[in-house]
Amino acid sequence: MTKIVSSGGIAAFALAFATTQVAAGRPGDAPSNAATDEQIQITATRFGESIQEVPGSISAVSGDELRARGALDLRSALALMAGIGVAPGGDAGPAGAAPGLLGVREIDDLLLLIDGIPAGGAYTPQVEAVSLVNVERIEVLRGAAPVYYGTTAFAGTINIIHYAAGKADSGYTLRTGSRRSVGASGAVVLSTGAVRQTLSGEISDDKVADPRAGYKRAQGTWRLGTEVAGGDLRADVHLLSLRQKPNSPSPFDDSIGQFTPQLPVDFNQNPADAKLDTNRYQLTLAYELPLAFGRWGSTLSYSETRTDSIRGFIDMGDSPPPWPAGSTVDLEAFSQSRRLKDLFIDSHLTTRPLPGLDLTAGVNLLLGRATAHSLRYAHTLLADGVAQLPNLQAVASKGTVDLTDERRFFGLYTQSRFKLGEDASLLAGLRWNSTHETRNQTRTNRAGVATVLPGTQDVQRLSGSLGGQWKAWQATSGPVDSLTLHASAGNTFQPAQIDFNPNPETQPEGGGLLKAETQNSLVFGIKSDLWKGLVEIDIDGFVVDFNQQPIEVISAAGSPVLRAGGKQRYTGLEVEGLVLPAAGWTIRTHLAWTAAKYRDFFTVVDGAPTQLSGKQQVLTPTWRAGAGVVYAPERGWRGSLTTAWTGDHWLNRMNTAKAPAYAVVDASLGYRFEACTLQLSAANLGNRRDATQQSELGEDQFYRLPARRVDVSLTVPFR
Repeated sequence: MTKIVSSGGIAAFALAFATTQVAAGRPGDAPSNAATDEQIQITATRFGESIQEVPGSISAVSGDELRARGALDLRSALALMAGIGVAPGGDAGPAGAAPGLLGVREIDDLLLLIDGIPAGGAYTPQVEAVSLVNVERIEVLRGAAPVYYGTTAFAGTINIIHYAAGKADSGYTLRTGSRRSVGASGAVVLSTGAVRQTLSGEISDDKVADPRAGYKRAQGTWRLGTEVAGGDLRADVHLLSLRQKPNSPSPFDDSIGQFTPQLPVDFNQNPADAKLDTNRYQLTLAYELPLAFGRWGSTLSYSETRTDSIRGFIDMGDSPPPWPAGSTVDLEAFSQSRRLKDLFIDSHLTTRPLPGLDLTAGVNLLLGRATAHSLRYAHTLLADGVAQLPNLQAVASKGTVDLTDERRFFGLYTQSRFKLGEDASLLAGLRWNSTHETRNQTRTNRAGVATVLPGTQDVQRLSGSLGGQWKAWQATSGPVDSLTLHASAGNTFQPAQIDFNPNPETQPEGGGLLKAETQNSLVFGIKSDLWKGLVEIDIDGFVVDFNQQPIEVISAAGSPVLRAGGKQRYTGLEVEGLVLPAAGWTIRTHLAWTAAKYRDFFTVVDGAPTQLSGKQQVLTPTWRAGAGVVYAPERGWRGSLTTAWTGDHWLNRMNTAKAPAYAVVDASLGYRFEACTLQLSAANLGNRRDATQQSELGEDQFYRLPARRVDVSLTVPFR
């Protein structure tokens, strides 16, 4: 699966196939247009209830709609959900992304699920492992999910759900696009009946505006389902090979409050042999057995990810802009070999012990082990926007860093739903958590002197949530079909995260590991259906407090150290609207107001202790809005137009450098024949290059929106 076909080959094949097959066969099913269909969620509870009945802020988008819009990544896929900002690319490479929920910009605070299984849950969400091929739907839960997933679901959960074994968006797609990007993907049902099998995959070679950057992906999933001993057995095998040439973040010049004009937008700081290569595999077994008194389910999943990288970043601390003409800047570079292993085990029983009372009780375990071996390099780079660092093999190493970290997240949990009547219910959950982490880091300088930084932490504590929903109005006539009020409160915690940066970092005060971060949340809102389900309006509000955040302080010895003690508050109001005016038409709108502020955050800024209380978080706008229209009939012309608007926002913690508002526009236009679909898709039509994500590896540097991209695709269903 590593051979990438040429753009000319794909285009020729597409033209030949369209010419010879246009009158044959039957396309896949058109996107559903029925808002009255109950969407049964699987992310928030295990009771098989619809999204409208969950006392929380949860949204979903179907795979049919994503395919009709030509969405190729999470940014475009989630562009029409309120309060969600997905920053493409980032430190994980041009194939990565950093979703933000509730105004929170830290990807470590997000739980990413792929078919209900944490992807990188013990450490950092592996967004680069997400495949939108054969997606059935995506569910997004805003706020913590402390019952089932415990400490890993801190600020929100994104669940990428693919079709089950024996079902598929059956067909294959060939595409070619900007900068000679090419790709092929597809899904097929191998068997149905007693043994159900589905195979899906993709292979692609995607280029970006930076000619030295891009990524090649080969990814495949095999799904099996069958009946064993009266229950349903599921087995999944997922393989990923990702070869990235990383791009670079843009340095921010705080003296002028904007990006340095001395470097081009797509300037690449990386060495000539830069790479970010990932191999990942995941094996999953799940079994669900119906019982006379309920339903028992168990899941076992193991994944292993190997990433080999060579990177380089300008040292903004030693070489702050502006730079005099002909000067050089210090550059910190490294090569790293990283291994991540995750084992997830869950077993739970869902039953109804009393009329009106549903109960789930279970136990789960998440084990993670991370090892990283890094070689550090120091070099200088001419700041002319043209020069590049040579291969690291030609540079002498200035030392090594070896890291081993082991994490264990164990939990006993229970969740109950009690119906107070036909129109009201309570949802309560409690989890007992036992977490353990052991870390050893050894830094060796060029003289061979080693410094060992060990750390161990154990936390045992409860977390949980309590919520309720009340259907205040339901009618069979009139404009308002139903009106449901909901509210929920939660409390949880998480260990301090790791960014695997091999360069020197400020260490925790007194050594060891930082104290766990904590969170208290309140989410409330209104869910309404109007005009026989042709209109849906959801209004959600939230108040979320994060405590024990890492802050940098000056020790008694005069050196900077890290301490857990910072406080942040996120408050907001989000509105989502869905309108189905006619068959084949879907209109979505959203508006979000967010105040993401520091409460008590006394930390070091530019070398001086500073109180950030009242300041707005970096890159988090006060206002977001968006709208989109999709026309996807069963035959004939189809198209979509979406826009996501981000209000003005700050680029530094002192709130002295403000970035203007901007809008990202995506569009698609196609024609569905009887035998195939031809489609033209465009992302970021306005070619906006605004900052979307702050680098954790390059100080005071930001990744920008990817440049405009246009793709043409041919989709042919299997018959």
